Amino acid sequence: MRSMSIGTKISLIVIGIFIIFSSAVAVSVIMEMRNGIKTFATEKAKRDLEMANHIISYKYPGDWAIQDGKLYKGDALLEENFDLVDEIGNASGDTVTIFRGDERIATNVMTDGKRAVGTKVSEQVAKTVLQQGEKYFGEAVVVGQKTQTAYEPIKNASGEIIGIFYVGASQSLIDVIISSFLKTFLIVVGIAMLIAIVLIVWYVRGVRARINRVSLAIKRAGTGDFTQPVVDQVRDEIGMLGAGYNEMRSSLQGIIQGGLDAADKAGHSTGLLLEIADQTASVSEQIAASVEQVARGAESQTVKHGRELAGDGRGGYWRTAHSRQSFQHRRCSSVLTSASGYRRAGRTANGGTDGSD
Repeated sequence: MRSMSIGTKISLIVIGIFIIFSSAVAVSVIMEMRNGIKTFATEKAKRDLEMANHIISYKYPGDWAIQDGKLYKGDALLEENFDLVDEIGNASGDTVTIFRGDERIATNVMTDGKRAVGTKVSEQVAKTVLQQGEKYFGEAVVVGQKTQTAYEPIKNASGEIIGIFYVGASQSLIDVIISSFLKTFLIVVGIAMLIAIVLIVWYVRGVRARINRVSLAIKRAGTGDFTQPVVDQVRDEIGMLGAGYNEMRSSLQGIIQGGLDAADKAGHSTGLLLEIADQTASVSEQIAASVEQVARGAESQTVKHGRELAGDGRGGYWRTAHSRQSFQHRRCSSVLTSASGYRRAGRTANGGTDGSD
């Protein structure tokens, strides 16, 4: 994860959020849709139950009754009257069953390829309908399958409960509807995710290009090249980073330019000092030459005078005067040498040659 680029991390985060959000929406929608379909199926079963009662009353007028242990409607025997339940089932699309007590005597519910005649109603339904005399609406297990059902008690002329009439929509219908919805939902989510990925990649590439521009400018600045500004017109965090770099670049350029200007001024001042030094050295050489010439003339006079004194017997005085004259001559030579050396040093510092005039 640490070695991934920012673009990859952003893409994974956004795609992950999109998948989580889509999954949450799908679960929520499926739950709501399932509840809505169940409610719709129950309401349909109620209406189909009323329709079936009208059909039965129209075809078989009279009261419900049990005669000789068999269930009748008026004069019609309903035991294994499959035509009636098939007619109602074809008209409503539901499963239809007539119970004598808690036992199925006519039904279009199939089990192992045969009608489920002789099977019993669930205990929950028997308790609500047969014992409490109430209608039952909602989910119930019908021959091992969950079904949205509507049950009502069958009563004889005296009001006694002698059976149950049932219609219901199979859970398989609900499953087919949910499966169809899921297929459509997944297609829509897939298309939306594809579009989102394309947009994310496009956006991340733009962000990466902007970051690369800032990174390249900083790398060039690290090598001393401040000529590359960061051009970014977007006023977000990356744009602020580029603007901050441009401000730093301008400040550093000002500092560097100030240093260069100061160096130019210092070079100019050094040139002036060297020129003054050359002039001073030239004057010093002239003075030294004059002094040396004077000293040589004085020495010549001294020698001449000394010889005359030596002839008069005053040699000691002549030696003293000659020694002093030699000392003055050496001092003049030293001044001349120092002036020449100072002049050569000034020329060397100024980039000149170290030759003698």
